[in-house]
Amino acid sequence: MNALSIKLLRFLRNNNLRIGDVVPEKPFRFGFLMGLNPKEQAELDDAMAGLVSIGYLEERTPTRYGSIPLFLTKPGFDHIYSSEFEEATDIGAATMTVQNFNFHGTSNNIQIGNNNTQQIVSAIELLAKEIDKANVPEEAKAEAKGRLAAVFDNPVISGLLSGVGVEALKKLVGL
Repeated sequence: MNALSIKLLRFLRNNNLRIGDVVPEKPFRFGFLMGLNPKEQAELDDAMAGLVSIGYLEERTPTRYGSIPLFLTKPGFDHIYSSEFEEATDIGAATMTVQNFNFHGTSNNIQIGNNNTQQIVSAIELLAKEIDKANVPEEAKAEAKGRLAAVFDNPVISGLLSGVGVEALKKLVGL
């Protein structure tokens, strides 16, 4: 069984097919097929024929539109829900989530990704500006900024902010 056949069987499992269920057309067309590269798309008919020949899928009467529906058989069901298939294909392994974002108009302070440190930098920058604007003596402003800088010197906090760059934050505060 080749990698494309395994990918197809994973698709069937992920769609919770049971014995006698037809391969769902919309998820297959607009999900599975669109996720295949051109080489895989060219080899798909052979992969499906291979799964039919070993008895995992069954072809039935063509629809009025000419497509031949494929159904999951008992041997196919037993195989895709077996622990051997799960172990052999790493179904239990972590998967990557893909998200699409659409932005319309103008946006500021956008950062795509996990561990979003831009918010931390923006908050510290805002705090430093507010210290500068505060109606207090310059000595009090200097002390406030010094205490803020001391926070960055704490090993736990500097470790948590390692992606930001503690020295850059100190410069941002004006130290």
